[in-house]
Amino acid sequence: MKKLFLILFVITIFFPSCQKEYPEGPMISFRSVYKRINGEWKVVEFTSNGADSLKNFKDSCSSGVHVENVDNGMSTSDKRYHMFFYFGKTNEFSTLLKFYNNEKNIYVDFGENGHTVLGPIGKGRSNWQILKLTMKEFKISTTYNGLNYIIKFEH
Repeated sequence: MKKLFLILFVITIFFPSCQKEYPEGPMISFRSVYKRINGEWKVVEFTSNGADSLKNFKDSCSSGVHVENVDNGMSTSDKRYHMFFYFGKTNEFSTLLKFYNNEKNIYVDFGENGHTVLGPIGKGRSNWQILKLTMKEFKISTTYNGLNYIIKFEH
């Protein structure tokens, strides 16, 4: 009985905030958000209010993206990333990403000089909730003009 009490005591002391990092993510990750986000991602799902719009996304925006850190040496809270949307090997357009809210959300800024390509993609600023971020999957969601958009990427 003493051993069980000791184990429970250690768990409550050392793991008081043991909860999922993201709603659809694993309980624990040993790699930082910043290590997981970098690299090539293939778009495998794009929905608008639950309707499959992947073909529209691929026709209008991209079949994949490349994400890279653009602020080498910056403190964690100031890290920014570029996300390049591309068709094949040609970069078509890019956006600036910045994490906030303890890396649970991403601020996306396409700038004001672009044009809206599809929903929230292509022009202006939006805030996305990270639903899942692992080394193999990246899923985000936002509401734009009253519609909920979800994008799922895979390595």
